Amino acid sequence: MEKEIIWSVHPARKDKGKFYLFILALLFSMVLLYFAGGVFWTIFGTMVLLLALYPFYVKTEYLASPEGIFIKRPFYKKKRKWSEFRSIREYENGILLSPYKKRTFLENLRGEFLLVDPEDKRKVIKVLKELLDEYGAEDKESL
Repeated sequence: MEKEIIWSVHPARKDKGKFYLFILALLFSMVLLYFAGGVFWTIFGTMVLLLALYPFYVKTEYLASPEGIFIKRPFYKKKRKWSEFRSIREYENGILLSPYKKRTFLENLRGEFLLVDPEDKRKVIKVLKELLDEYGAEDKESL
């Protein structure tokens, strides 16, 4: 039987307080932009904020299988192969699949940060570690 795991996260739905803060900050920014620059800058600034915070307010689905890691959001799909990664780093709100053995400032840019709910984190890390050990790059470092 092949190892794989599927999970999804939707931060805005999970944390209503942060969602209301997001809406409040968006409205406040729109008002400031309107008075500072007019309608064009209000629309432009709102679009930039919405694009920057896109992973927060949409559902993200993940699939980790022997073929790689698949990330799916509305209007966005991404696939990364296990051979691109050498280590796994655990953070408070997710997991970073890093292409480097040791910590470096580039790993956040070249790695893949996977959001994970705290109650699912142990199970997800266990499967990801097994997949990375079996299908990852030759020189690996684990948690």
